[in-house]
Amino acid sequence: DSINLNVDESTIPSDPIVQSVDINTKLTSYSGAAGASGKDQPKVNSNFRTLVADLVFHGVNISIPRKVVKKVSTRFEHTLYGYFIGKRMAFPVVEYYVRNNWAKHGLKRIMMNSKGFIFFKFDSRAILEAILEGGPWLIRKSLCILKKWSMDTRLLKEELTHILSIWVKLHDVPIQVFEEDGISLIATFIGKPVMLDSYTSSMCNESWGRSSFARCLTEVNSEADLVDVVTIGILSLSGDGFTIETIRVEYEWRPARCDICKIFGHVHDHCPKKVASPPILLLLMLLLLLLRRLMMVSKRYEPKATTSATKKGVTNVGNTSQSASLLKMTGYSSKKDNLSMSNSFSALNDEE
Repeated sequence: DSINLNVDESTIPSDPIVQSVDINTKLTSYSGAAGASGKDQPKVNSNFRTLVADLVFHGVNISIPRKVVKKVSTRFEHTLYGYFIGKRMAFPVVEYYVRNNWAKHGLKRIMMNSKGFIFFKFDSRAILEAILEGGPWLIRKSLCILKKWSMDTRLLKEELTHILSIWVKLHDVPIQVFEEDGISLIATFIGKPVMLDSYTSSMCNESWGRSSFARCLTEVNSEADLVDVVTIGILSLSGDGFTIETIRVEYEWRPARCDICKIFGHVHDHCPKKVASPPILLLLMLLLLLLRRLMMVSKRYEPKATTSATKKGVTNVGNTSQSASLLKMTGYSSKKDNLSMSNSFSALNDEE
C-alpha cells in the first residue's frame, strides 16, 4: 500500500515534546502517527499543587530539586537521542523506519521535540549499544547522528554542527597495541573516544581474533581537519629503542565540512558566507572598464558617408584652377517654378 509521508509541520503544537509513539501500538495510518498527541492519552490523576523551592541560587527564580530530576531520569534509562544535519526529517518517516528495523531488537518508544531531536527508548543497555554499533544509520539518504542520552545532556542546536560522532576504523594496528589504553591513545589523537564495538573490546581483552583494524566511535571537531594517518612509536621492552608504525584511519561516514565556517553540513562552494575574492573583483572591474573604453572609441571614430567627388576634390590639391572651373561647371541655377539651386561645394572656389 502507498503511504503518504508528507506532514504539515504548521499543525504540530509548539510543546517541547511534539510527537510520541509507543512502538508496541499498531498504527493503521500516518495520520494516526502524526496525531498521537495528548488528546489520545488516557486520563491520569496528577498531584498538581502549590510548591515553593527550598533553595534558590543566585541568578535564577526557581531551583529544581534533585529528586525531580532523578525521577525523570529513571524513565529515560537506555535512551538514545538523534538528529539530522540540515533539513529536519518528518517524524512519521523516522517512526516508520525504526518500527521496521529496530522494533524487533527491543525499541519501545520514540518521540521528537520541537527542535527536531528524536529520542529512542530501548529495553536494555545491551540493545542500545548494539544499535550504536550497527551504525551509521541512513534514513532517506540522510545520516541520523545517534548519541547516548543522560540527564546532563544539553540540546543546543548551534553546537551540533561543530561536533559529530563518527565510527572510525583504525587499520594495521599492531598486536602490541591492541589493548584498551593503546586504542584509546590513538583515538584521542583523532578526536574524543566514545566507545569500542563489541569485537574490538573482545580483542582488547583477549588479544586473540581479528587484528586487521580496531573500530571505535569517536567525536570529531569541525575546527580541526580529519586525520587520515597516525604515526605511533612502540617502546621496546628490551631496551631504550622503539619501533615506528603507521596507522591508517578510515571514516565510515565522512561529513561535509566548510573551510570558511569551520562547521559540518555544507562544503566551501555552497557556503552562504562565501564572497568573491579581491583579485577576481579587480579583474572584473578592469574588464568592464576596458569594454567601456572600446565602446567609446568605436563610437567616436564611426566613419561618415562621403562621395567619390568629395574625395577627388580634397585630394586634387595640386590643380586648383581645374578644381575651381569644375565647380563652376557643376554649379547651376534654375528659375523654373521659382526654385533656385546652387552647388553646395561653391565655397571651395575661395582660394584662401
